[in-house]
Amino acid sequence: RENALKKMQTSLDALVESEIKIQQKEEEQRLMREEYEKDKEAYVESFKDDLLFTSLYADDVEGRKLNEMPAKILALSNQIFNFGTVEHIKIKDEVDTFWQCVEDAKAENKDLSTKAFNEFIEYKDKDVIKEFEHNLRDLVSAFTEGFQGLLANCRDLESQHHEKMMEVALINVETVHKNEVEDVSEDLRNLFMDKDTLVNAVTTSHEAHLLKIDHEEDKMSQRIKMWVKNLLKRIHDEEEVQRNRDRIIEITNMIDHLREAIDNLEGTVG
Repeated sequence: RENALKKMQTSLDALVESEIKIQQKEEEQRLMREEYEKDKEAYVESFKDDLLFTSLYADDVEGRKLNEMPAKILALSNQIFNFGTVEHIKIKDEVDTFWQCVEDAKAENKDLSTKAFNEFIEYKDKDVIKEFEHNLRDLVSAFTEGFQGLLANCRDLESQHHEKMMEVALINVETVHKNEVEDVSEDLRNLFMDKDTLVNAVTTSHEAHLLKIDHEEDKMSQRIKMWVKNLLKRIHDEEEVQRNRDRIIEITNMIDHLREAIDNLEGTVG
């Protein structure tokens, strides 16, 4: 019986330990998802750590055979990631400030008459929205230009890398062809067996990398333009809806007042 209890306890301990590990893994995955969404909001999810470097060679089979991108591309990728994160905070602060201004405007002058209050809100909202749009477009423009500038540096590094790779490849083509170099993979040796094949492989790799960088730039530009468009549409739509709602309330109150006046008049006449 004692042995049976020990076995049962051991089984329970193993079950508890397994459950703890499952919970820890789920928590890690949750934190990773939150971190990814945070990076995505700042448009830099493709530049964290070595993701850009990895993506350049993800579909570039020939490039992986030839060489690796210089370490500078990794440092530049981290620079883009940090830049995007900081600029996103600035943009988010501007948006948060705008919504707070709107709420503050609606909280002001509560003792004004309905008509005067609505006129005040309409004027105040338009003034705040105009200033907000100006500030937002400036921030987004700075973000986009900075992002594009850093990606231009990426292209420069890729071009320098391409030129160096082509130079080294052509210098060593005869050496590899004559089996004078040891420790060369079969795939790489096959590339060096024909000069035209080698040149095409280096050129194809370079073009694939430039296309990937262009894709990241286009993706960022389209996403942030769509975000600004949707945000401003939402602001103007809410402003118009609120204005129409206030007018409906005012008209309804006026109708009720007129109806009451007519009832009183009919009572007097009767």
